Amino acid sequence: MPDLVTLLTTDDAEPVTLSSTEVEVWWLEAAGDTYPGRQGLQVVLDVIKESGADDGQFAFRPSGWEVRLSRSAAQSLLTSAILGGVLAVVGADQLPAAVLAAAVPLLFDIQKVRLSGGEHYLLARLRAVPGATGSTTTAEELHALLPEELRDQTSLVDFMEFLDACHRAGQADVNADGSVLLHALADRKFRINFR
Repeated sequence: MPDLVTLLTTDDAEPVTLSSTEVEVWWLEAAGDTYPGRQGLQVVLDVIKESGADDGQFAFRPSGWEVRLSRSAAQSLLTSAILGGVLAVVGADQLPAAVLAAAVPLLFDIQKVRLSGGEHYLLARLRAVPGATGSTTTAEELHALLPEELRDQTSLVDFMEFLDACHRAGQADVNADGSVLLHALADRKFRINFR
């Protein structure tokens, strides 16, 4: 199975296989191995199992279950399952998995955030600069790290909007105090934004 972040952000037409074991590892890494995290995990697994049994090829294995789905069905199902898991973590876990699988897409406006071509280019050039990724800095300091020709073409205000787009896309963490942590390519994150 591909990395779940990659699965949720690519448009490849290849079918995918979700396994209970891999989903569990991914969820506990993201949510933490705590009591609320385990409650969320159970909801995630139940939603996938309930919906996957109807929509795809479902099989039990010695290590758990696997379901084979089209990529678009897997993306939709995982998004619903993750939102259901998040609801369980915050204490709203009283709905059965079948209801969550059907209701979550109706209750939430789910949007995939994508960077534009220019934003991808700027991000790639910035990641190539030593010291730009992996440590917390300010937007001004990151702007100063841009190669001179890009810095001259990109105002600080535009650069701050670019960082906001990177934050929404899981490519950076922008904190309330203005500090920024730009992620390396392998460290991008799946992010749920509540507005």
